Amino acid sequence: MTQFLCHRLFVNMPVTKKDKILITNLFTFEGYNANKLLREFPSKGWNVGSVYKLLQKLGRSTVVPAAADDAAPAVLMN
Repeated sequence: MTQFLCHRLFVNMPVTKKDKILITNLFTFEGYNANKLLREFPSKGWNVGSVYKLLQKLGRSTVVPAAADDAAPAVLMN
């Protein structure tokens, strides 16, 4: 009986709180998507699914910040 030893080059690591902050900022302000995040940070060992789910949650709840010189949020009138 032949035994095969399989060594994984990259171990899937959980997304930490610091990672979530990084991902949130890059998604919100730089327009990164899941694939770009995984290409930029291959050493993090993130799972594609976990990054994608986090980005989906952010996409549903992202609020665009107002410019610093705006006194109040803009209101569109028709």
